[in-house]
Amino acid sequence: MMVNRTQELEEALAAALSELRAAKSKIEYLEAAAETNERLVDGGAEALQMAHWHAEFSDIAERLAHVGGWRVDLSNLHVFWSPATANIHDEPHDISPTLEAALDYYIPQHRDRMSVLFSACAKQGHPFDEVLQIVTAKGRHVWVRSIGEAVQDDAGRIVAVEGALQDVSDLVAARDKSEDLSRRLYQTLESINDAFVLLDHDWRFLFVNAQAEALWQRSRDDLLGNSIWEEYPEAVGNSFHVHYQRAVTEGRAVRFQEFTPIFDKWFEVDAHPTPEGLAIYFRDITQQRVRDQQLRLLEAAVSRQNDILLITEAEPIDGPDGPKIVYVNEAFERRTGFSCKDVIGQTPRILQGPKTQRDELKRIRHALEKWQSVRAELINYTKSGEEFWLELDIVPLANEAGNLTHWVAIERDITERKEFEERLWIAATRDTLTGLFNRTVLREALDQRLQEMQETDGSLALLIVDIDGFKNVNDTLGHDHGDVLLANIAKRIKSAVRGGDKVARINGDEFMVLANNSTAEDTAHLAQRLLDSFRVPFILNGRSIAITASIGIVIAPQDGDDPEVLIRNADIAMYQSKAAGRNMFTRFKPSMLEDVLRRTEIEQALQYSLFTGNDDFVLVYQPQVTCDARRKVVGLEALVRWQGAKHGSVGPAEFIPIAEASGLIRPLDHLVIELAATQIATWAKAGIAVPVSVNVSAISMQTEDFAREVLQHLARHGVKHSLFQIEIVETVYLDESSTTLENLSTFWKAGICISIDDFGTGHSSLSYLRRLPAKFLKMDRSFVEHVGIGLTDEDALAEAILAMARALNFDVIAEGVETEAQFNWLVQNGCTQVQGYFTGRPISPQLLEAQYLT
Repeated sequence: MMVNRTQELEEALAAALSELRAAKSKIEYLEAAAETNERLVDGGAEALQMAHWHAEFSDIAERLAHVGGWRVDLSNLHVFWSPATANIHDEPHDISPTLEAALDYYIPQHRDRMSVLFSACAKQGHPFDEVLQIVTAKGRHVWVRSIGEAVQDDAGRIVAVEGALQDVSDLVAARDKSEDLSRRLYQTLESINDAFVLLDHDWRFLFVNAQAEALWQRSRDDLLGNSIWEEYPEAVGNSFHVHYQRAVTEGRAVRFQEFTPIFDKWFEVDAHPTPEGLAIYFRDITQQRVRDQQLRLLEAAVSRQNDILLITEAEPIDGPDGPKIVYVNEAFERRTGFSCKDVIGQTPRILQGPKTQRDELKRIRHALEKWQSVRAELINYTKSGEEFWLELDIVPLANEAGNLTHWVAIERDITERKEFEERLWIAATRDTLTGLFNRTVLREALDQRLQEMQETDGSLALLIVDIDGFKNVNDTLGHDHGDVLLANIAKRIKSAVRGGDKVARINGDEFMVLANNSTAEDTAHLAQRLLDSFRVPFILNGRSIAITASIGIVIAPQDGDDPEVLIRNADIAMYQSKAAGRNMFTRFKPSMLEDVLRRTEIEQALQYSLFTGNDDFVLVYQPQVTCDARRKVVGLEALVRWQGAKHGSVGPAEFIPIAEASGLIRPLDHLVIELAATQIATWAKAGIAVPVSVNVSAISMQTEDFAREVLQHLARHGVKHSLFQIEIVETVYLDESSTTLENLSTFWKAGICISIDDFGTGHSSLSYLRRLPAKFLKMDRSFVEHVGIGLTDEDALAEAILAMARALNFDVIAEGVETEAQFNWLVQNGCTQVQGYFTGRPISPQLLEAQYLT
């Protein structure tokens, strides 16, 4: 019944206020029009004084302001009306009544008033401005505003009275309606049983009914026009303040219950936004609350006595503090250390602390806002600050009428269970060596974050960090020391990332970082911090260990939206960092994936060609000629070519690095040596004896017994050692491993000539060159490219290499000779041999025989 009555009152109030606002709008419009008319009349009077019925006055007044003019000549007391004035009286425009006849249009009580006003103006010159009522010739009752003033002649005598007349019936009617509505609204609000106040947008009292005066024990005269927050400053910041602000801000009605200490009462409050401000109803529910509380508390307290029991008020759910505690049992006091006295009147926030889960609290609040039961697990704190876990069931409590009055929380201590679960979780999700997450956890976190990003905007970065050369640490110091180093590396990585980033160890010396909401710029800064964290060497067992890392980066969703794809792409980018020189980071590009797929396909096809015995590989030969006018062929370089079944002709610049990286370079070296030995033997039988040089990889040279295996190839085909030469790059002879040195020594002792290929592009040691068992230095094409065209610096650099070779007793073969100018310059500067397109391109054995060897 209370709800229905309130609803009826609210509807009546809304309707009354709507009518009142409409009336006010009309009054404001008519008052504005009247003000305009008054300005026009004032101007008209002035014009009359200046020009005595100037013709334009009548036109302007009647056309724009709908106001008529009039004039009474005191010499004959005849009245002259403008057409608008005649219209107001429902008379023809040519009428000119006497003064008495004109006064007779006014209703009796107003005729006397108008007669007095006119007489005072005509005799003493007193102007007048009065609203009076007339009855027109057609019997209409019309409210008019009559304005008049005296007209004097040159001698100062009053000779006439003139003025204006305006129909203001609408204005008078609107004012009457407004007064009637205000009266009815006042009577309605005074008659209701609830306390009611109306506030404006500045929180000032616009209306206070009698019930509100009685409830608050304050006169409305003390309150009207004053701010509610100034009159009741203790309410600022409490639930009343919050709910009122919410009603105004959200533009919707708010209902809540609140205890007010200054009145020592419970109120149920309804606040409704209105165009004027806020309409508020108050109902005193103190006795009802007391009765319900006593009954329900008794029923709840006797149930579940072994569990912690906490009872709160029903509202406010969404206030800054929440509902207040009204009851706790002894189990609560024992577990929390708080006494009943400590917590009554407080909110459950008294149990919360830094680790209390905000998301779980939010979930609880949403359920309570819908008056739903909810189960949750929360970290709470005792009075001494000790953390403990609670499992709680929160249910609403209603009175006999079905109105919700309290929340009952039944709570169980689950701290031991949570600690056991934590130990299990750590064992399942953490890397035991470093304490970081393991790959599974980071993979799940990545998957979860990608799913979240499908619904909300956001980004993430995934970084794979691989420690460069960590195998060497394990090999030299042992795995125990390597584990200690990995634990320290993990600490530095953890210190370099942001607080919300996740770090995992995903492999022996490989780590992964998941950074949420990280832009490309943010991620680059993070990667650089990771690299910088390794700049200071690690101290391990008294030794200084320098560590670098190679990092691959992907950013989702730009670089993929699937976990496995992102991990794969980050891995590809990481290997790109290693290939580019290590100790750097690289952002994934789609072209990298294309390169990897291409490399994978090439590797598989290369393996197929090498081990299926088909003839996909052939050798072509490029002549090496004397550096003189004869250009005599004195040697050949064997160059391998591959014609794959799927990919067609693949250049050595592409497939040889793949062979080196995949471990296929050794069988490829053996195949090339076998093909070269076969060709040398074939030419020998035909009486052709030209030395053939074969490029040998650093990997093969580092293989034990490689030289012995090469000599077996030659022996199998009966090839003279003087006709077989090998070419190695500078990095091979700089390798001081015993295996490499042993292989070089074996070749030299067997009479196999050794050439140092691409000389000048590495970091050669002159003292080491002097001791090296080699005959030729092959000057790299980069030094030959610009000689002979007048570039002093380029010529000087090539001259220095030639001079150094002569000083060390090396013959020089210049590579990449493509022009006659280059050739002539090399002849003039004492080069031994040349090789390049100018003297001969790589060609098949058949063409070689036809062009050079017969």
